[in-house]
Amino acid sequence: MKVYLAGGFHSEWRERLITELGFEGLDPFRLSEQRATYQFVYNDLLLIAACDFVLAYYEGGYCNTGAAAEIGWAVAKGKPVLYVSDEDAPNMFLVGLSKRFFPSLDALIRWWKQREKEGRSLP
Repeated sequence: MKVYLAGGFHSEWRERLITELGFEGLDPFRLSEQRATYQFVYNDLLLIAACDFVLAYYEGGYCNTGAAAEIGWAVAKGKPVLYVSDEDAPNMFLVGLSKRFFPSLDALIRWWKQREKEGRSLP
């Protein structure tokens, strides 16, 4: 299952999800050595088109407008979005766009493992 991991680069959350849940995380930085903004955005769009779903994580009060744009693009392309925010007041617009909201990474991981255990479809 291919997942586009949208969100900040301020912690090890991506590696945790790849390790604990076996996600194949798609990363626009790995597509090209070129770091120009237009190339990064182009790679984002390609990877969102290639993914099965998007998982967006807003880290502890860090407002990531890029992730919000990625969520909007994914929804426009019919991709399911799982939204995780440990903020006291998550962005309700993003909650509304998402298929499912989680108040923490731990909550997402518990939910995911339970669904797998029960043989239920994911996401």
